[in-house]
Amino acid sequence: MPFLVRKILKDESIEHIENIKDADFLHQSADVPTTEFRTKHSALSTYIIDNLNELDKAVLAIATTSSKLSSMEFIVLDTEILRAIGLKYEQTHPGMEIPYEEMQNFHYDIVDVNIENLAKCLEAYKKTMEIDANKSIYIVDYAEGKIKDLVKAAIRNGKFNLEKVPAELNKAISKLQKELKEIPSGTL
Repeated sequence: MPFLVRKILKDESIEHIENIKDADFLHQSADVPTTEFRTKHSALSTYIIDNLNELDKAVLAIATTSSKLSSMEFIVLDTEILRAIGLKYEQTHPGMEIPYEEMQNFHYDIVDVNIENLAKCLEAYKKTMEIDANKSIYIVDYAEGKIKDLVKAAIRNGKFNLEKVPAELNKAISKLQKELKEIPSGTL
């Protein structure tokens, strides 16, 4: 069963969603939908993976299209949950050519996001948290060092197109390249 991976924008959003006691998602505070579910063209950006073993790939795609390489938190949404509550998703272009080219065609958007579907997104997050009470499977933290190690491994394995690095990441990626040249082969 496939999963959609999305960066969590604010820890406070997750705390708020955890504290929802009833299933009335339409009448919750607007704070979460207006911060966590920022849409563009009524869509929420994600990357699709076939199984949890592919999570690093989605994280690398998301991290290397961000404004900086830093610690990040992700939610892994089971597509069965999305289908069950009536959210649709479809393959889309990520809006840019991504450096981790292997994932270019794995960009999917949750589509047709309107006010009602924002409540369904809140429900999808809540259901995901309920099946991951320890926040270790579907709510996942990646430390900055782990993300940088993923980038280094992709560069070393020739799976990273340096020409497609966003301008704001050029300095950070160049630093990682330099570190790679200083590390003996086979140790990363």
